[in-house]
Amino acid sequence: MKDFRFWILDFGLLMIHTNCRLRLLLVVALLAGLCEARAGSGPVISESRPSSDDYRMTPERAFLWEEAQSVMASARAPEEFLRAARLYQRLVDEGLRGGILFYNQGTALLQGGRPADAVEVFLRAERYGGRDEALRRNLRLAMARSRKVENLELPWYRIPLLWHFSLPGETRARIAAVAFSVFWIILALRALGIRRLTRYLLIVSGAACIFFGSSVATSLHQEAGARRPEFALPAPEKRLPANGANSRE
Repeated sequence: MKDFRFWILDFGLLMIHTNCRLRLLLVVALLAGLCEARAGSGPVISESRPSSDDYRMTPERAFLWEEAQSVMASARAPEEFLRAARLYQRLVDEGLRGGILFYNQGTALLQGGRPADAVEVFLRAERYGGRDEALRRNLRLAMARSRKVENLELPWYRIPLLWHFSLPGETRARIAAVAFSVFWIILALRALGIRRLTRYLLIVSGAACIFFGSSVATSLHQEAGARRPEFALPAPEKRLPANGANSRE
């Protein structure tokens, strides 16, 4: 904390002893660094597996993850798949997010006979982990079963928006932050009189900032309205009377 205060003081003294254009460049450089740091500090966990290095992956949650994986691997009947989906949901309710987490839960819901819920969860898996062939296949299958048709193609608008649906949300956020930084740095360079080739870079970085920024904003809006799958409470175990089933008063 003390080093950070000294850094701010040095930056302020530098601002006082520089001209207006150089001040603008320094401010833009500071904003660029803050934006990139912000993009890299999100709470999204690994796309592959909830990592033990994640600050939210406590030993209890790691045990729950392994239990869910074990139930999922041994499940054969729909109710067993739904039990695995319920365990995955407990991890989600505790704040964990990730492409594989939602993919596994969506697959469990699909095998458990709840394709409509599986579609919602597969879309969340796509937002966090990007799209691969297995996710695309399961999403198509879940959409077809939810609409009770034999086969169903994904919507046509996914083709021109391939970059939005294929890249993980964290990657798109980083690209948007870098494009935003480059855009303002180029503006600062143009203010300093450096205009060679900056026009084209300004257009490209501005377009990337708009496209990927709107993509991230759309994903955040969809996540805010994501519907939580509801699960019935497990039936309580039946217990025999203390003196046996045939006991009498």
